[in-house]
Amino acid sequence: MGVHDGDMAEQVQLLCEAVALEDRETGMALVEQLLAEGVDPNAVGVDGERPLDCAVGAGHWEAVSRLMDAGDG
Repeated sequence: MGVHDGDMAEQVQLLCEAVALEDRETGMALVEQLLAEGVDPNAVGVDGERPLDCAVGAGHWEAVSRLMDAGDG
């Protein structure tokens, strides 16, 4: 089941929050789940940030790499 357009900003925001979690393992599991559900890693969340920007800001380099890979598709 994909993400509806109306929910996209909230889902993108969840992706931003996932990459900022201190528990990196849990954060990456959420990242993978949200990407599998169809969340666009290049979309803007409700706070006006993109998940990649959030990951860079958090210094979460594994998430940065994964989001860059997902954004190429």
